[in-house]
Amino acid sequence: MEKKALQLASVASMIDQFNIPNIQILQSFGYRVDVAADFTNPGNISKERAAELIQRLEDMDVRVIDIAIPRSINPGAVKSAYRKTKKLITTEHYNLIHCHSPVGGAICRLAAKGERKKGTKVIYTAHGFHFYNGAPLKNWMIFYPVEKWLSKFTDVLITINQEDYKRAGRKFQAKQTVYVPGIGVDTEKFAPCQSKRGKIREELGLKNSQIMILSVGELNENKNHESVIRAIAGLNLTYVIVGKGELKEKLESTAKECGVDLRLMGFCTNVSDFYDAADVYILPSIREGLNVSLMEAMASGLPVACGKIRGNTDLIDHPLFDPLNIKEIKEAITTAIENKDDLGQKNLKKIRSFDLKTVENITSQIFMGGGYLQLINLLHWQEKRTELGIPLEAKLLISVGELSVRKNHKVVVEALNEIDNPETYYIIVGRGNLKEELESADQTGRLKLLGFRTDIVDLLHCSDLFVFPSLQEGLPVALMEAMASGLPCIASRIRGNTDLMEGQYHGNLFSASDLDETVRIVRTAIMNKNINLKVRHEINMHDYDTKAINKKMSDIYSLFQDN
Repeated sequence: MEKKALQLASVASMIDQFNIPNIQILQSFGYRVDVAADFTNPGNISKERAAELIQRLEDMDVRVIDIAIPRSINPGAVKSAYRKTKKLITTEHYNLIHCHSPVGGAICRLAAKGERKKGTKVIYTAHGFHFYNGAPLKNWMIFYPVEKWLSKFTDVLITINQEDYKRAGRKFQAKQTVYVPGIGVDTEKFAPCQSKRGKIREELGLKNSQIMILSVGELNENKNHESVIRAIAGLNLTYVIVGKGELKEKLESTAKECGVDLRLMGFCTNVSDFYDAADVYILPSIREGLNVSLMEAMASGLPVACGKIRGNTDLIDHPLFDPLNIKEIKEAITTAIENKDDLGQKNLKKIRSFDLKTVENITSQIFMGGGYLQLINLLHWQEKRTELGIPLEAKLLISVGELSVRKNHKVVVEALNEIDNPETYYIIVGRGNLKEELESADQTGRLKLLGFRTDIVDLLHCSDLFVFPSLQEGLPVALMEAMASGLPCIASRIRGNTDLMEGQYHGNLFSASDLDETVRIVRTAIMNKNINLKVRHEINMHDYDTKAINKKMSDIYSLFQDN
């Protein structure tokens, strides 16, 4: 029997910008895919681009259904869209439905209630809830209760930033809540290219020495470009915005009033060229889910100044500003300019560190049906890391054993002080009389002493490397448990340990009394890009690279491929 899937979004631009990879993944599972959205008023892409999208989808053997799904609460428009969506769903009897956007997601989930009782599975991606820390009270009063109620009709709720993920996981009633960091970023496409720097600058008539700051996004109130214009008044800067919208004339008027060199480029297909030409990227939005252009700018090696809001803070820790504070925006821009090389390299490293090529090795396994177990492991991994306060992108070392001289945890703490890798955290499970001494020895601030725990298995599965530095052992149970879990291990070269780790693991042994050798082995282990082996493959999908995001969606879709 033919399997059928529906991708539904309010406007065509959301299909264009977010969902082509999802469609391809569904097709790889053997689904016939339909797409429903408003192609007549396509959102932030031109009608010409929408027409090209329709042709592209049809070339992919995807059926396009034009439904005027509103982006705001218009009772008449909502009723009409609901009627058409329900007719489509009840006629086609889809096996799987994936919907997007607040209004579109609400219409679709309500329309699919009857079909869910017959086995249809419904996935909803929240591209940033309208209620968030600091949101207006009316947003909480209107959108929060609606989203909470609708979660009852949701099989998988996908959130794209940590704030939404934590809130939905605690408060909502979806069968499963998953964190997927947006749609990812193609790090190869947006890799920095200095040789292209002059292309856009020549078109704009800018000298190489002229500082150009860039934003990419619609010209609307939420994107808050006006605040940037007012912040840079009096500074010798050129502000370039790629995007179109209703505030074009207002922004031009404000720029003229403030004496700011503003260049509004409209919708462009060569966005990567603008990143290469810019000196600083600025994202002044009042609200975001997880902004794609921010990830693209980071992948392009640009320093970023952005608002201190959810989504942004998942990626950037400095410089941040209150989007409504002109003084803070100006200071953040100045900081980004003054430290552009260091900040740019930091951003590039953070994005590229998520580009794990190892995910390609398990794609075939996913298509053969291992997705359910992998998704469950991923959920447990995310939950445990969040509980511990460990960043999802960090490499996590774990030791198990009492805090005593014999267990020798101090040598690992001292080794990590020497290495001082800000992406590495160390947890120790166990209690003992050396707690204060270990805390005093730590200079990184990334040591966590967890005391006695009953969730050792979960802690092992959320870690990247097991370290066992004991001075004396018989045959260590903790090391055997770590090895049995599939976790990479390094250990001191003593009896018991050597019984378990001779042969192919011999290079993972070190002298526990030799700090230099310990440093070398620990450094080699944490720098090894294949540190996550075996069972760790399927739960290392927190990165922002496009291939890894597509793999996550494969995990989710594969739950339902037998329906």
